[in-house]
Amino acid sequence: VGSEMCIRDRGGTHLRLLDLAARVLRLTRTSSAILRLLAEEGEMVISQMVERLKVSRRSLYQNLKSLMTQGLVRRRAVDVGGRLAHAYSLAPLPEIVEVISSG
Repeated sequence: VGSEMCIRDRGGTHLRLLDLAARVLRLTRTSSAILRLLAEEGEMVISQMVERLKVSRRSLYQNLKSLMTQGLVRRRAVDVGGRLAHAYSLAPLPEIVEVISSG
């Protein structure tokens, strides 16, 4: 799983936008951390996020489900070492802006 979906920028505009989303949408700390991690690292699978965020799989799944329902995170099937897994990435920025605007 690569970082081709990464939205990093030198001025931190995208991270500030995600911080705004967290405040406007009243996201949990874990959800906010997931958004920042995906912004910094790009597309990731569950095991990578669990390791980096030091949270339980259950908590991660619950927060990812909420973020996907809100339209902030996308999921796709990927092959990881011969087995199917889900990779998660941020929704495109215009969609994130729309979610914030309607929130």
